[in-house]
Amino acid sequence: DLRRAKIEPFAWVINSCMAATGTHDPLLLERIPGELEQVARVRKSLAQRVAIVPWMAEPPIGAANLRAVVAGSPAGPS
Repeated sequence: DLRRAKIEPFAWVINSCMAATGTHDPLLLERIPGELEQVARVRKSLAQRVAIVPWMAEPPIGAANLRAVVAGSPAGPS
């Protein structure tokens, strides 16, 4: 919709990415190939820049938790 309005998105954020969690759970591992396929589609044809945010049990609320997500180590609930 943004492109239709002649607005180029700066980047795409892919939230709740199971592939970024490092899970070893067999059931969750089944989900990852399809997820990576969609991430590849976004990177190939929809976005020049992509940010991947892993799935987290608790949302990163607050500045400290957001900083931790950016640093790659979620701080946990505050």
